[in-house]
Amino acid sequence: MEVDALTPVAMQDKSEIIGSSDIPTILGVNKWQSPLELWAQKLGLSENKCSEIMEAGTVLESGIAALYAKRYNLELEKNNSIFALADPAWATATPDYIRTTETGEREIIEIKNTNEFMREEWGSKDEPSVPDYAHCQTIWQMGVTGIHQAKVVALIGGFDLQERVVEWDDELFMQMLTIATDFRK
Repeated sequence: MEVDALTPVAMQDKSEIIGSSDIPTILGVNKWQSPLELWAQKLGLSENKCSEIMEAGTVLESGIAALYAKRYNLELEKNNSIFALADPAWATATPDYIRTTETGEREIIEIKNTNEFMREEWGSKDEPSVPDYAHCQTIWQMGVTGIHQAKVVALIGGFDLQERVVEWDDELFMQMLTIATDFRK
């Protein structure tokens, strides 16, 4: 189910939803937040703090997407919607961009800005990899949206643009749903 990002339905109390940015934390693969910190935020016991890194990533996202589109001669559509599963409706996702491929299929494009110290997590051009946090976030987006093609695009160190394909994994998504359900209890 896709809903407009600005409707009351879409902007329901964030304590009640599990979004694609929450899932790496719940799974314990987010280096910047613990599951306990997220749990406290969901209960209103602490504030959601936007780090300087997160702030920079948000501001730079459109520029990274524009660079990617230019280098690969692609048209990207900024996603302005929140997607939610019909059941459970608390499972939501807001992919950064969605594009229509040459074959007419939709593809998620997740944008990341990272520093040189994180380069190793992205592998090499010969042996590419996706860091666990980005992989889990993207699989969650694919499961919630029903769009089973995705790429993560990372700007590493401010100049090195890398593209990584994320393969759909139904079993992993179902495991994530189970863990997220347990987290909500």
